[in-house]
Amino acid sequence: MHVRNIQFDPNIQMNALYAAARAEAKREAERTRKKLRNFASALAGEYSDGTDCVVKLSGDDAAQGQANRQNQG
Repeated sequence: MHVRNIQFDPNIQMNALYAAARAEAKREAERTRKKLRNFASALAGEYSDGTDCVVKLSGDDAAQGQANRQNQG
């Protein structure tokens, strides 16, 4: 029976780890760029994430508007 001595090349393992780290860094950079684009467009008033913005006035403003209308009429 012939047994082959297989040696593992540490450079192959290091290259695989390096590639995995680069891929993760690339994904993280893309996530950061996406967040920055969303924040920048929101500041510019061009937010197009597909979500609607709902603004609700407090009850004090509505009551004051009603009182003004009654005083005028």
